[in-house]
Amino acid sequence: ELGKERAIALYRALDDSVDTIEALIAEEAIDCNFRRAGKLKLASKLQHFEAIARNFEAIQAEVDPDTALLSAADLKSEIGSPFHGAMLSKKSAMMHMGRYVAGLAAAAARHGAVIHENARVTDRRQSGNRHELTTSRGKISADNVLVATGAYTTPNFDYFRRRLISVGSFIIATRPLSDAEITAAMPGNRTCVTSMNIGNYFRLSPDRRLIFGGRARFSA
Repeated sequence: ELGKERAIALYRALDDSVDTIEALIAEEAIDCNFRRAGKLKLASKLQHFEAIARNFEAIQAEVDPDTALLSAADLKSEIGSPFHGAMLSKKSAMMHMGRYVAGLAAAAARHGAVIHENARVTDRRQSGNRHELTTSRGKISADNVLVATGAYTTPNFDYFRRRLISVGSFIIATRPLSDAEITAAMPGNRTCVTSMNIGNYFRLSPDRRLIFGGRARFSA
């Protein structure tokens, strides 16, 4: 629906954003376990692998020649579970998001930013060339406002209410695994995501735990 050129531009913008984050982490010495681990898009069904293969051909030809298509046999050196194949995005990275956010906030403060926590923005109105923001701690006026938000955005912002939906996602973590257990389960040490609509995602943490997550089903 986006068209070829737009899709290529968005894919490259995503790649560039990861490069920018990597450079920022290095520049500000943020301790968040950033690592270019590579990501496996795992085919849960045979027909899913066929779709992944078609997607791989387009991605490799147009935007990322370093992407690889792995057969079920190839996956034996990557993961101990039986999937029908996968696409490996070698540029993909992992990090500890909580540590990254804390480090980013500290870096912003070092460079002069003032952070006001527990100040939920409940309304925004235009007043001439200024933005008037109502928060749980009072009102402020600003020349420019950058809205960085997610599923918990207040319903007062109609633009986002029409475009965002909350989806349940739940994560568990194992005890630290032994060398033998890691070799059996995740020898490739990649980030992984399955191809199901209500799928799972998993990776190893730096302290050797298997972190396993999944989205919620909304039917009874």
